Amino acid sequence: MTQLGVQLADVNMPRPHDTQSPPDLIDTANFTIDFAGRKSIIIGLDPSNDFNISVQIITPSRFVCLSTDFLRRIYSLMGNILSIICEPPVKSRERLFLKDETITLSKTSYRGENMLVVESYLQQGCRVLLSRQNLLKLQDMQWIINETIALKSNIIRDTVVNQIDLVATYLNANVHVEKTSTVEEIIAIVQNIHNDLAIMNIVPKNECNFTNQIKLFAYKQLAQRWFKKMHENGEDRMTTNDVGVGGTGVDDSNWPITLETINGSTMLSYTNY
Repeated sequence: MTQLGVQLADVNMPRPHDTQSPPDLIDTANFTIDFAGRKSIIIGLDPSNDFNISVQIITPSRFVCLSTDFLRRIYSLMGNILSIICEPPVKSRERLFLKDETITLSKTSYRGENMLVVESYLQQGCRVLLSRQNLLKLQDMQWIINETIALKSNIIRDTVVNQIDLVATYLNANVHVEKTSTVEEIIAIVQNIHNDLAIMNIVPKNECNFTNQIKLFAYKQLAQRWFKKMHENGEDRMTTNDVGVGGTGVDDSNWPITLETINGSTMLSYTNY
């Protein structure tokens, strides 16, 4: 049995009470929107949201999290948004472009320039401003952003979810934990396991290994899966209804890039708006 060591004045300037950090994501891809302004877009798997793809727009002091569906809708409106952003700025005249359950998209005037405001009305302080140049950069990156989302949705997400099951199975077999332990106690154990899971041959060698990212960013979901395995009777396998893991949540099937098998080869298929 393998032994694991366990050790017990700017609009973007935050106010002291609303400073917060964006959620940690797995397998992130980072694209620069504005180097001088330190604005970027980050795409990755969100463990707190069933490992669905999350899109984060980051500025020096603020951020906003979007679903892939909302980003797709932004791109579908980009021509209209740019035409309005390019109009002469009119002070105190705002315009709402788009709204869903968590995010609003509107136009405002700031420092003599029209800006696109992307704001969460559920999280205080989650608000970013994008200029015309920022939007043009986003438009230029549309293909690579679409491709990244498709790759993570169709391949990486399933790989990460499967590796959580593999790691939980390994821990259940090699680390003794009393069955009376609570999920909170198992979470503490997972957090204190040494960072050597990646060299334990848990994951097949032909796969990208996400075990260290899982331990660091998805320790709660890993602990929940481990806890479930401790109390499972019957076949030991992953289901799409597991707590904290599985289930597609947000439907990415309508994203313009999909994977298709053509003549035995897997290819990316792109559908424009």
